[in-house]
Amino acid sequence: MSISSAIDMISHFFQSQSGTQLPDQLRSQGKTVQDLIGILNSPPPTGTPLAALADKLERFFALGPHVASMIFCRLQCALAGSEYTIEKPDGRVRVPLRLADPPGVVDYSVQFPWNSCKLATTLVLVLGAPADDEILHEALKYQSRSLGGLPTLEMMRQTPSASLGLAFQRAKAAALREEKTTLMGVGLVDAHIFELSWRAHQYFSFAHSFCIGVGPDGVRIWQAWGKHGYRLDVNIADGHARLRTWDEAEQFVGDFDKLVSIKGSWNAKCNKLYKKLFLVDINQLCGPNGLERPVTPKFQPWVRIMTHENVTCGDINKFLWELT
Repeated sequence: MSISSAIDMISHFFQSQSGTQLPDQLRSQGKTVQDLIGILNSPPPTGTPLAALADKLERFFALGPHVASMIFCRLQCALAGSEYTIEKPDGRVRVPLRLADPPGVVDYSVQFPWNSCKLATTLVLVLGAPADDEILHEALKYQSRSLGGLPTLEMMRQTPSASLGLAFQRAKAAALREEKTTLMGVGLVDAHIFELSWRAHQYFSFAHSFCIGVGPDGVRIWQAWGKHGYRLDVNIADGHARLRTWDEAEQFVGDFDKLVSIKGSWNAKCNKLYKKLFLVDINQLCGPNGLERPVTPKFQPWVRIMTHENVTCGDINKFLWELT
């Protein structure tokens, strides 16, 4: 076999994987790039910011999770590389929709998986952020190891764990008194896994992240949960990101506060609350016949929260995709 033939075979192999160029993926669904741009740029129906965000997420996944991964990859590249422009005064963010795969991308489903709680949280925070350079970059970085956004052991030792209960009450007051919408990205960090250092690989971490939106119309929660859990788009389709009543939201936040207040080892109470909140049974997953390693021996949760205050429909509709 000639060298050129070998190169052609390798190239065909990678293209036949999830790294297929965007136009080819769209063509397989009977769609064009113009169709995709129309879906992404369509303004949400008139309504509240939470309704607009829910609609924008549905449009993001309209052509399936694989195309959504391709779109997010291009969005991340544009934001991280400052390859976008913010128009004043309307606050539209012009983003290039490049047809070619970005360098380094081989398999979108592996590099941008929608069962990643970090990726799901990042998407929601970026979509809900205002058209502001610093806030957009912070939203992109918040749950990214490669961008240096994840907490360190030193940070956790120096910074008290955040209270979702207090943050929620502030957001609820802003919603009911001022008709403002708040979006929070909540990170539940397994502090003990950091302390284990080189032994960390022996254990399975309970760490998780999710987004909670609080507005005059109620509360929505968006999340995904790893390879043994569920994808963001499936969680949405199954109704778990529905608009919740204040009583439902208070119950969720109360259960979360109960969970993170527990001290000692992982136990049945931890598992019950965790399963109720995040729909995953850690004891079953990490038990004697489970699919994973034992859960972290010491339950030492640490919470951090990124907050977007006064989110507007304009913030949700800020991205304007353009073919390049």
